[in-house]
Amino acid sequence: MRRLLISALIFICSLTAHTARADVAVIVAPANASPVLTQTQVAQIFMRKIATFPNGTEATPVDQPEEQGVRAQFYQYVVGKTNSQMSAYWSKMIFTGQGRPPVEIGDNERIKKFVITHPNAIGYIDRKAVDHSVRVLLILP
Repeated sequence: MRRLLISALIFICSLTAHTARADVAVIVAPANASPVLTQTQVAQIFMRKIATFPNGTEATPVDQPEEQGVRAQFYQYVVGKTNSQMSAYWSKMIFTGQGRPPVEIGDNERIKKFVITHPNAIGYIDRKAVDHSVRVLLILP
């Protein structure tokens, strides 16, 4: 009986962990003419290694706050780093004068509003928050 109870608990925990995770959509304004991006291109833009979209227009990445779960998922998938590793990366970049992190705008809705009104902006939101007001460049599992 105890073994069955433990198995059931493990199964329920794995279901909860899976359903708590959401896909992340990398978005821009519909007016942004950038082609669909690869994971590597998105990582380069958000790590400030490149400053433009593939078509040559300026790219302005915007972040969600650290406490938003979608941010952790985004950076874990795109660059393979946790929030604390990203903080260490940006501390080093700022200290050495090599760059500044993307500006934190807010949650899904605030990111969408910012991206819509700033054609060079690129952000990420929970895939469930995507609607006709934005254009998706990449879906991250």
